[in-house]
Amino acid sequence: MNQQVDMVTGLMMQLLIEAFKKHLEDIKPCQGGHSEIFEVPSRLRDLEPAAFKPRIVSIGPYHHKHEHLKEIETHKWQLLKHVLEQRLSRPMVDNLWSSMLPLVNDAKKCYDKPVEGLTKSQFVEMMLLDACFILELLRGSANGWESCGYASDPLVVFNLRGFIPFIQQDLLMLENQLPFPVLHKFFTIVWDESANHESIVELVLKFFDPLFPGISKNLSKHSKPNETPLHILDIVRMSLEPSQKAVEQSSETNNRIRSCCPGPSLCHFPCPNSFSFPCWQNTNHGHDAARTVQDEEGERGSFQSPPTTTINCFLVQDRTGRTVQDEEGERGSLQSPRTPKSPEIAMHSVTRLRGTGIIFETKDSTKFTDIEFKEGKLLIPPLLIHDLTKSIFLNLMAFEQCYPLCDSYITSYISFMDELINSPKDVEHLYEKRIIVHQLGSEEDVATLFNNLRKEIVFDTSDYYLLDVSQKLNKHYQQKWRTWKAIFRHEYLKDPWKIISLVAASFLILLTMAQTAYTIISYHFPKP
Repeated sequence: MNQQVDMVTGLMMQLLIEAFKKHLEDIKPCQGGHSEIFEVPSRLRDLEPAAFKPRIVSIGPYHHKHEHLKEIETHKWQLLKHVLEQRLSRPMVDNLWSSMLPLVNDAKKCYDKPVEGLTKSQFVEMMLLDACFILELLRGSANGWESCGYASDPLVVFNLRGFIPFIQQDLLMLENQLPFPVLHKFFTIVWDESANHESIVELVLKFFDPLFPGISKNLSKHSKPNETPLHILDIVRMSLEPSQKAVEQSSETNNRIRSCCPGPSLCHFPCPNSFSFPCWQNTNHGHDAARTVQDEEGERGSFQSPPTTTINCFLVQDRTGRTVQDEEGERGSLQSPRTPKSPEIAMHSVTRLRGTGIIFETKDSTKFTDIEFKEGKLLIPPLLIHDLTKSIFLNLMAFEQCYPLCDSYITSYISFMDELINSPKDVEHLYEKRIIVHQLGSEEDVATLFNNLRKEIVFDTSDYYLLDVSQKLNKHYQQKWRTWKAIFRHEYLKDPWKIISLVAASFLILLTMAQTAYTIISYHFPKP
């Protein structure tokens, strides 16, 4: 009997081992190098599916087979045919195909998931069609369709003229990108053999200028010397990078803070609106940060009542302005040790900061990330908010979360603005100062937009380029005499009748004091 049991047990064990081996064999190897185009993590995509799914045009392999995007494939062929006819089609076709073929392997490595369902020739065909569509769209929009050899606007013929904003949105989706070397190769073969990557960058920034007014002026400072962009989304992101001065100031602040944090430690509370600052010794730009997100619904908290957030290096305030308390009983096992006399970061709303006398002014800059605080004034460049803003910001932040060599400038900016905006009243003041220009229904819609953008987003302080500004604001906020000064100015100096009453009261007090002094002097030093 025991022998039979042992045989059955051994057989089952062998079956389990064989199943385990087969599963290992079915696992596809990871692609070498750094991926640049990613499928959006499900924890982000599930929150806003429409923000990451193209509506009009598919670029690249991730959405190539989707039925609702098939219609525009015919238009891609027509644009490519027009381009080839302009350039003596037969030799040009041979040249394009033979030039694109060697790019296939490197292009596939740019995607973080294996490209399936496309043969090598089909992948080359997809690259040619997508590159041609993008570049013809950019050239036609920048220079006019007549200069590109068209008798009329082909978008009108294709019934796409009214869908330009949606096409712009699709071209700025993380999953909907084409590697930049493919665009550059097509451009140099068809139009200009000597063209550098700046030629395409210029076209891209002009195309998206209506979404980010003034972005086309950032051409000369869109990137560091000899830095080639990864794709169109990366071009836009680089063009919005803050000034080097702001980055360097925060780097100095980060170095001082890191000196008070001896050792890597991470504490993250995944509340939809908690502002968490993991403190790491080394920057890993998103990969480790993504692993800290806890998916249990019970730990996520609620949007209406966000919990405070604590970390090992900072005291961080929640969205209501309350400072994190140190009671161990409230923290349990999630409390990380904090160095005594550690620096603080406290984020405050527009209303609270105005209560301490801080003045909000518009900064003359085409980069909305270029924020500065000096002499009691918070200078913020204008930001245009429209129906596409949410999708664009989510894709930019998703890219910063996924790409390991990317600074989190957009994520930092969104987090900073989210902390400034707690209510429609905060938006109203920023709107009055022309810091926010929006095309949404109301100030409440703008507040809701910012308060929901950073759900499931986490980053570390070494990527927080506004750290220096935040600390200066906090230092200003903690000086109580500024609050009294601001109250005095707002309560008394803006109302003429209150000013008169204040002057009269002060005069009466001075007279009373003078009379009292005279009486005392007369008593002690009577006249002879």
